[in-house]
Amino acid sequence: MKKVHECGRGALYKVITLNERRRFRELMDRYNSYGYVKYAPMMRNRMDLVYAIGDDWCVLFTVHLINNFSISQKYRLDWYHTWFIRRAATVEEMKEKYGQITVEAHRCLIDYLREHGAAAVLGLSIEGRSGATYKHLGFEEIGKTVRGHGRWFLLRLR
Repeated sequence: MKKVHECGRGALYKVITLNERRRFRELMDRYNSYGYVKYAPMMRNRMDLVYAIGDDWCVLFTVHLINNFSISQKYRLDWYHTWFIRRAATVEEMKEKYGQITVEAHRCLIDYLREHGAAAVLGLSIEGRSGATYKHLGFEEIGKTVRGHGRWFLLRLR
């Protein structure tokens, strides 16, 4: 993996090699209810990222530039500088080892995106989830998904 950002007690790494991809896919399938995103051509500038403390993979992210034109227009989001957190998964064993690392990992991701010119970050909370992480980080709830099974959250960075 390639270290892309250091923060707090951990660091954010970009998944590169085939073995890392396999491990990432396996963990995402296990800890995210929607699993790993396989074939998605509309995910511009996709990155699979891992927040790790030492050698421990703690939180996994799949992020890409926004691909929802209607949301970008409605909220006047910069099409080229707004990132969407497509998937996030916290490895349960790491919660027991390090405590509540989800917010810490999201802060690291947001700092990384901000340093690389992000104007905003979108997140999606699925049905049955409160969106507490997004609320704690200062995201604003901006609405529900088309079918009403999830809620959109927005954090403006500039």
